[in-house]
Amino acid sequence: MAAKIIYSGLSLKNSDKGSNGQARRRHERHYFRKVASMMTIDKAGGQLKLGSPCRITIHNISRSGMGFITPQPLPRDANVCIVIPGPDNTEPIKFVAVVIHSYSHDDGWHTIGARFYNLQSAKILEQLVKQSAMPSR
Repeated sequence: MAAKIIYSGLSLKNSDKGSNGQARRRHERHYFRKVASMMTIDKAGGQLKLGSPCRITIHNISRSGMGFITPQPLPRDANVCIVIPGPDNTEPIKFVAVVIHSYSHDDGWHTIGARFYNLQSAKILEQLVKQSAMPSR
């Protein structure tokens, strides 16, 4: 059975304020740790091509995006497919997103912020947060 692909956008928690005092985040951010895999999406010869899988650790997610760390540098505007294993050997969940920021650390790791192409359902987020060891803040 083919894996379900979910297209979704980067989240902002209402309590986070910008320099003008306005809320920067449109959607609640959930914090947890989840190992997943990530592949870049490139266009070659008019067709989409997935890069080699790279292990990542997701550290937050919202209806509009996620934050993760990876040993692979990613440029802003890179398209990525993130695959999260399903619970109890169920179908994995796939998200397609675009990198909106990338920060390189001295230890070789990179912190990435990615915006989903479409909003994610609250039901999917609840399922992922329940699977994680850390409760939502």
